[in-house]
Amino acid sequence: MQAVNLRGPALIAKAALAWWTRQRSGSLVNIGSRTWLGGGHPGYAASKAGLVGLTRSLALTPIGVRSKAVAFLVSDQSPASPAWSSTSVPAPNSPSSSPDDPAGGGSSRSRGRA
Repeated sequence: MQAVNLRGPALIAKAALAWWTRQRSGSLVNIGSRTWLGGGHPGYAASKAGLVGLTRSLALTPIGVRSKAVAFLVSDQSPASPAWSSTSVPAPNSPSSSPDDPAGGGSSRSRGRA
């Protein structure tokens, strides 16, 4: 599980780092899971938490890498509600982080959830 969910993206980022350094920019989107916030299989949750850490670290590189993790959430609340939603995890102290969440995830109020 760690090899696919964390080591694979880390190796891809490592291979792209030389390219990004030459261009002084780059973009990376990792597929995460909200499981890292708690719940689910411990190994899976740990691998996705590591992926969020990797994504945030890449976003803080001085070479200008744009890095995001998206997590799709299946909802069974009502047939009228969207089948999925995506959330991204901004880097700490990024413009999209909020004062009440210094880790950069934004508050639940800022995303319209109670």
